[in-house]
Amino acid sequence: DAETATGTTSINAGSFTVTDTTTQNAISVSEGATLTTKDKVTTTDGIANAGTLNLLGGADIGKGIIRAVINSTVSGDGTTNFGTADSKAYIQTTTDKAIAQAINLVNADVIANSALGASGKGFNISDTSTLTIAANNIMADVTNAGTLNLGSGILTKAITGTTGTIITKGSVSSNASYLGNAVTNDNYTLTLTGGTLEKAITGGDVAIDGVVTSNASIASAIKINEDKSLTIGANNVGGDVSNSGILNLDTGALAQNVNGTGTTNINGDVIVAANKDIINTVKIAENSSLELNAGLIDATKANITENLGTVIMNGGTLGVALSDGYFELMLIGIPKTFEDLEDITTFIDTKEAKGS
Repeated sequence: DAETATGTTSINAGSFTVTDTTTQNAISVSEGATLTTKDKVTTTDGIANAGTLNLLGGADIGKGIIRAVINSTVSGDGTTNFGTADSKAYIQTTTDKAIAQAINLVNADVIANSALGASGKGFNISDTSTLTIAANNIMADVTNAGTLNLGSGILTKAITGTTGTIITKGSVSSNASYLGNAVTNDNYTLTLTGGTLEKAITGGDVAIDGVVTSNASIASAIKINEDKSLTIGANNVGGDVSNSGILNLDTGALAQNVNGTGTTNINGDVIVAANKDIINTVKIAENSSLELNAGLIDATKANITENLGTVIMNGGTLGVALSDGYFELMLIGIPKTFEDLEDITTFIDTKEAKGS
């Protein structure tokens, strides 16, 4: 039943369950002991938990969710569990009331208005659980099999898991390597500060503000900041790119536009989709090729400044200066290979080029 006291309640052994609102000055749970609460918990001086703290309560009544409010800090070497396999918990923590220990969302829907976790301690979200929390309030690496709603902030801990989902609910900044779940970017800006991305990002805007490599799709509008870089397979570019830095494109089909004052490096065989443009400085590496299909490389904003590979044009406009290299152009249906711009000019003046 309801527990109200001004002193310290100590759970030294065994299991103790409180089924109503709990208001205490302080609570202490010893190693090996268990405290289970089933409603609101308020303490003045916090809960010192060296054992197990099970937080239950709240309900989904169909028309809305009623949450049990945890108005208490929790510290110690113990573990805090939200919900049980048989009983889903609907919990909300109070601002500035951190739970700084191992965390398990066993079966719960939790809104955390304070920090959760402790460095080096376990932090698990089950497949039946949802956690909504500001990115900077995650204090330990998370294994996520459920849904993690990330509010605005800087993520400094890794999120891993093969089945979980991250949904951004604000502007989040993170090393790409920390995003070990697929990310749905809910119309905010997700800033990648470095690292390697292994899981797909969809929606919103992605800003590149470091040296980033992506082995997964980024189906978002992409902005590469000045002096920063993104290395990505052309197939994985899922949104138009505004490039003020360096875009390194590996082999694949580019189905988006690239523009800006930066440089696009072609490191493989890149085929640009019909009517898609690259308005950047372009460099083509040795044994690489860039194929345009009725698209544009704009003379006013871009130049192929270094071509050690091949340019293939199936229509389109190549309004740029070309350095020495090999150029295969489809001119009035005649495929030809050229060694330099002078050869192209000479060919255009021939009867073969003028055709019938």
